[in-house]
Amino acid sequence: MRYIGIDVHKRISTYCVLNDAGKIELERDGVPTTAEGFQELMEYAAQRGCRILIENSTRSHFVYHLFAEAGYDIIAAHAVDLAAIAKSKVKNDRIDAYRLAQYLMRRDRGEVQFSVSNITSRENMRRRALCRLCADMVRMKTDMVRRAREYMSLHDVRLPPHYASIDSKRSLRALYARNDPVLTHMLAFVEMMNQRIESLEEDIVKEFGEDDDVRLLVSIPGMGVKTAATTVAAVDGIERFDSAQKLVSYLGVDPVSRESAGKRRPGRISKDGDPLVRYMLNNVVMNHVRHCPQSAVTAFFHRLRARMDHRKAVTATVRKIVCVIWALLTRREPFRAMSC
Repeated sequence: MRYIGIDVHKRISTYCVLNDAGKIELERDGVPTTAEGFQELMEYAAQRGCRILIENSTRSHFVYHLFAEAGYDIIAAHAVDLAAIAKSKVKNDRIDAYRLAQYLMRRDRGEVQFSVSNITSRENMRRRALCRLCADMVRMKTDMVRRAREYMSLHDVRLPPHYASIDSKRSLRALYARNDPVLTHMLAFVEMMNQRIESLEEDIVKEFGEDDDVRLLVSIPGMGVKTAATTVAAVDGIERFDSAQKLVSYLGVDPVSRESAGKRRPGRISKDGDPLVRYMLNNVVMNHVRHCPQSAVTAFFHRLRARMDHRKAVTATVRKIVCVIWALLTRREPFRAMSC
């Protein structure tokens, strides 16, 4: 068995191959991070039993898929788990690649342990990017609406009382009629974002409309297709989580506790995982409580709200919603409530 460590960078990479005795058999520095650049290593590994270890980073996804799709045994590790690399007194690409290969060899022998990252498929990476782009567009539009309101307040620009939003069609027409150049540019940006968001939402529906997991999640009152799609893309297969608690931890809504001298002090949530999913699930909680008063989740929220502040109650109920998500996707059953 050969053990290969690849120190991946955006443009160039370094790799090191160790044999069973831990001796270097092959080493290359400054290799282009391209399919052509790794051709020599792939030909070498094809003739021998090899395992490959890389650190998880943005460019590592390309390298992972390049080798995995060609049938090679490759894994990616979280950089924080590879302490010897991060804390090394002498650090360069050759040493890092050597230490990666050494880590992999020692892991196979049971001498060390480290967490293996889940590298999602190319298709799911594209789906995640679609959901995130839509969320980014919504954030940009919301920020511009806020700036437009501030400008209107500074210059005493008012809409009729029954015009609730400045980005509605009639509000835009009324504000354009004022011929204020600054406000016109702001409103044009908001209008453009509305069109982009509408187009992205249509693409999300096309992409996820036939997805069975999304169909199950939208059965939860308060959860729309965008939130369900973003959650499904982030989870990347419920079979990876054999308990609800593991999904809770993956999405970063598990409480961090501190214990010392026999005293245990619960802390805030870990906030690991995707912050966009947590933000969206916060909105799901509020929508669910408003529109499904008879569900167990709503009752859970109100019990917590009676003894703690609103923010903490919402956060705890998000954890409850994550447990519901795990149950629905695992049992393949839609959400059921007494009456909503």
